[in-house]
Amino acid sequence: MLLRIIWKKYVDSLDHYPVMTKAFTGAAFGFLGDFLSQYYIEKQVTFNKKRNAVVTSYGFIETIIEGQYWINYLEKVVGKQATIANALLKTVLDLTIFAPLEIILFMAWTNYFEKSPTKLISKIKEDFFFIFANGYAFWIPVNFFCFYVVPMKHRALYLCISSVIWDTFMSFAAHNSVLEKVNNIILSDEKHISK
Repeated sequence: MLLRIIWKKYVDSLDHYPVMTKAFTGAAFGFLGDFLSQYYIEKQVTFNKKRNAVVTSYGFIETIIEGQYWINYLEKVVGKQATIANALLKTVLDLTIFAPLEIILFMAWTNYFEKSPTKLISKIKEDFFFIFANGYAFWIPVNFFCFYVVPMKHRALYLCISSVIWDTFMSFAAHNSVLEKVNNIILSDEKHISK
């Protein structure tokens, strides 16, 4: 019963305040993604509130751009029909145009607002292609399902829920050397196997 009331209020809010509802949804899931990254992936003892505020604010802005404008633009350009061809084309356009820009924007946002000592260009050179490749593995099925099955009105919410996994990964990637961590894991596994 409580979930039904919450869902009704959320849908009403989407009808009356679509941009802000999507923005706050993105912020909430950005918060959750960074929280999971800090505590469960990075195993930090102290919660970094500034970092979380930066990632949360990014979720707020990014969801307006993607959830309100980019997805609507794809609908206008490709069409609203829920066909396999349209879903595939929207997925391809999203992953070739929006995804690379979104990754760079996230890196720039966290780098700038957290005053990272790592130069942005160095971070992009070091981690961009690894993140981008993992993005394809994650987002191809998520986006195809979104564009083929999920009604337009609920796509921002669906993408935000799906993004918890991606936001956790992106938060980890923005605050760590991804390739260095992966190489360390591979080396430790090889040592463990050879024993």
